Amino acid sequence: MASKEPDPAADQIVLVCPSCRGRCRALAAAARKALRCPRCGAPIQPNSSASQVTTIQPDRSSSSGRVIRAVLLEETESTAYTARGPESTRPLEMPEPDPIEDITVRRKRPPAPRAPLWSGVYDFPWHACALRAWFLFGIGLSLVALMGAGLSYVINLYNAGSTGSMIFFRVFIAFMAGFVLFFYWTGTYAGGFFLATIEDTAAGNARVDWPDDSIWEKFFTFLYVCWIFLVSAIPLGIAATPLRPSLGLTVFAWSLVPSAIIVFPIVLMSALSNNSWGLLWNWEVVRHLLVRPHVLLLLYVMSALLLAPCVALGYLTIAEYSHFLFLAPLTGFVWSACLLIYGRLLGRVAWVVTGGHELSQRETRPRRKRRR
Repeated sequence: MASKEPDPAADQIVLVCPSCRGRCRALAAAARKALRCPRCGAPIQPNSSASQVTTIQPDRSSSSGRVIRAVLLEETESTAYTARGPESTRPLEMPEPDPIEDITVRRKRPPAPRAPLWSGVYDFPWHACALRAWFLFGIGLSLVALMGAGLSYVINLYNAGSTGSMIFFRVFIAFMAGFVLFFYWTGTYAGGFFLATIEDTAAGNARVDWPDDSIWEKFFTFLYVCWIFLVSAIPLGIAATPLRPSLGLTVFAWSLVPSAIIVFPIVLMSALSNNSWGLLWNWEVVRHLLVRPHVLLLLYVMSALLLAPCVALGYLTIAEYSHFLFLAPLTGFVWSACLLIYGRLLGRVAWVVTGGHELSQRETRPRRKRRR
């Protein structure tokens, strides 16, 4: 009768290296001796808890749980085991070194335009950084113009006595809801980008990044711009009060035009300089503008030229809707372009009056080498 050969796996244990966490196989008789990890060469103490000595189950090892026989520390150098990684391990790939950055190139400012109030201002809506904003704001403002024409139509029907009070109220509420929805939704995104255009341009940047604020932060930014415009309209609105008996309430509407041209830019730049909702006047900003009267005059002239087509198209689309309602898309995109151009213009004015343009010209001007 043949004798049964002992199972070699039954007299072996599995050790876990505390350094590389690799598993290795060793004889159970060597469990009390110091062993060396065949992968990293670190010593393994079988009696310690870090080595996690466990018994091996024969015929259950897989490729992922592959073990390697451990090496005793008492072995000589001639009989030492050469550690090898598992066959499934890929060779370590060294990453390529990063290119050396030239600090002088990074700190170098872009060349300053010779005519800062003209170059890159009136074609700004069609720049790569502002094209998406112009298109999206144009769609939203076109819907605002359509809702405004609808409100004008409903009010004219009610004044003519063609509709009942209940029908008028329902239709009026529907158009008013659409007008307010599109107005605030478009203004929420347009107000944030408008202020970002002013601030980035005033800092001397040619590119304007889309603000990454939350929807509530953009909404409060829009309310901030509306609040500044409302405060700007108060002085001329009070001055136009004596003309109310002869011209009616429309005198207050027409007083918004000179307020937007003359008062609004000064109040807006003062508020941005103070970074406050309440402090809307800064004598330092006014002084910088008065020192350069040609810049202030150009700002007023170009503001009037930008506001004129906006008012004309708005009046034709909303008040004369029966003949010019088809101009609503054109009105929306013209409003969008003028808004972005106006923001760019205000930023360039702030850049010039604060001395940023002059400083940029000095830094980009080539220096002459001194002769020894």
